Amino acid sequence: MTASITMNNQLSLQSSYQAGLQKTEVSINPAFLGIEDAQQVDVSSTPDIRFSSQISSLNKAEIGNIYNQIKIEIKAKLEKDNLDNIEFKPFDYHQSTIDEIMDYPLDVKIEPDEIHTAILYNRMGICFLDVKRVEVRMELLKLAEQDVEKGAKQASIDTKQRQMLSLKIENNLLKLEGEKQTLLEGDQMRENQQQLFEQLRFQG
Repeated sequence: MTASITMNNQLSLQSSYQAGLQKTEVSINPAFLGIEDAQQVDVSSTPDIRFSSQISSLNKAEIGNIYNQIKIEIKAKLEKDNLDNIEFKPFDYHQSTIDEIMDYPLDVKIEPDEIHTAILYNRMGICFLDVKRVEVRMELLKLAEQDVEKGAKQASIDTKQRQMLSLKIENNLLKLEGEKQTLLEGDQMRENQQQLFEQLRFQG
């Protein structure tokens, strides 16, 4: 969605939406045939304490569907480009999925329960849709992390591979958190603060 609705005030709204989030289980259907067994995955099971509070109201089922679609597309792409008939391993699929999550085009929209948040963030010059897009990407990475852990338990990847994939996910999450903070501390907010400072200075 290209509608560029922007929004603001990180601290007061983050905590209220964080408090309203509930755990939701979605079924992650494996796109990697023969690699993983389908099972219920608790999308909220990955600890979030490493990162700042969530702002947008995310639909866990929709994110699960996006994740499944990414896995399907990655599997098809790897097999299509496999001119040398390389035998791909679970590690290859996991790694390609993690990479794809960072670049996958995400079509996000403002849900009814996000309208007031969107308006407030807009007043501060922060693009809510951009922030939501980052948060969706972070949730996709957490699903990838669950798949990696499941693969390790099923011995489809070894300990070293699990560590490599987990580190890759962790670094990407930190990168996205940095992007999110940059959005929340955007140029428009600094410009507004500067304008307020100038007004106060002249009034003094």
